Amino acid sequence: MFFRSKAIGQSMDLFIVEGDEILYTDKTDYSFGDIILYKSSKNDNLICHRYFFRIGSYYIVAGDNNTYFEIVKKDNLVGKGIILIRTDRKRYDIGRKNDYRTKYCKFLFKCIIIGFISRKFTIFNRYYQKNNLLRNKLQVKYIDYCSL
Repeated sequence: MFFRSKAIGQSMDLFIVEGDEILYTDKTDYSFGDIILYKSSKNDNLICHRYFFRIGSYYIVAGDNNTYFEIVKKDNLVGKGIILIRTDRKRYDIGRKNDYRTKYCKFLFKCIIIGFISRKFTIFNRYYQKNNLLRNKLQVKYIDYCSL
């Protein structure tokens, strides 16, 4: 089954911007760097983030524009992004693995670790709060179900 969603928010801003559409599949074979869709544990919002690794039945994800990781239960996973449709209607295959995606995700992973560590120090934490640099999660909404 395939379905589309429209991006709302800024947490994936380096890669997915507000207004872009993502085509998802309900496959569950996630690998490092995949874009995944999951239900928030706090409310019923759908969130699109990048998958990094798994510990048991918990998945570790983060937005490209975030400085922290999130833990997602396996039950909350909805699907895997396979095609990105930009606002100018150009389409990109985001489900395919390649060297550039792997390098980008490794770099992003290191940046999130550095950002997480810097937030633990008081001086950086005050800077984040003062400048309101903590971004919201990228929320998505269902547009329609579709078939390829």
